[in-house]
Amino acid sequence: MMRLGRVLDALMTSLLLTMLLLTLTGSLTFAVVEGRSMEPLLWTGDVVMIYKSDDIRVGDVVIYAGFRGYIIHRVIEARDNCYVIKGDSNPAPDGCIPKELILGKAVSLRGSVVKIPGIGYLTLLLRS
Repeated sequence: MMRLGRVLDALMTSLLLTMLLLTLTGSLTFAVVEGRSMEPLLWTGDVVMIYKSDDIRVGDVVIYAGFRGYIIHRVIEARDNCYVIKGDSNPAPDGCIPKELILGKAVSLRGSVVKIPGIGYLTLLLRS
């Protein structure tokens, strides 16, 4: 049993160091969810890991630079020069967002977005 604990500790340490390295190089960032547009998948205060990728597909949750800040929504259609993006609980899409405004996509595991629930509330409180 002791060996399993050491292996898990080594794996977690490796994962944390990799995340730190990716964050320092700008390949991985963390985004705090604010608003209700992605409920019930993402709630205000959730933290999502975002990584740069040119491989954006329908169904991916992405972050893009909008008029009033960064927006985390889902790709519902891919076109030649843009993506049609929509919040899961929004009635209408945001429009066709140019590919160059897409900053990255959410890390997902087996099709589920990896998130840290509620931990971003502190950031939101400090911002207001």
